[in-house]
Amino acid sequence: MMFKTAGIVLIVIFAVQILKKEKSEYAFIVEVAATVGLLLFILPYVSELLQDMKALLDEASVRDEYLKILLKCSAIALLSRLLIELCRDAGENALTAKVELCAKVFMLISAFPVFESVLMLIKELLEKV
Repeated sequence: MMFKTAGIVLIVIFAVQILKKEKSEYAFIVEVAATVGLLLFILPYVSELLQDMKALLDEASVRDEYLKILLKCSAIALLSRLLIELCRDAGENALTAKVELCAKVFMLISAFPVFESVLMLIKELLEKV
């Protein structure tokens, strides 16, 4: 699996380097297309991982809400990293900083229910004392 990925990436790198010299406007398009292709390639593996995580959390009696929060934050982190790298490749450094900021804000918003649950638990414990 990783060898296939490495092979595809090496081919794309060579193609992009050639295109940068000949037709630079197409190099970024090839990079984006390769990124989408790689994401589609790993999708079945991600699906399998999610099923395994769900089974593990069910066995540990963890609420589904926490799994959703974990997955949402993970997706935000991965997607923002991908966008940041695409922005850097395109030479859009100012946009990179904005993507990083948005990702951090969205992760805080997504994780807020966990923070709220912890505070409620602390409150309950303090009331019992």
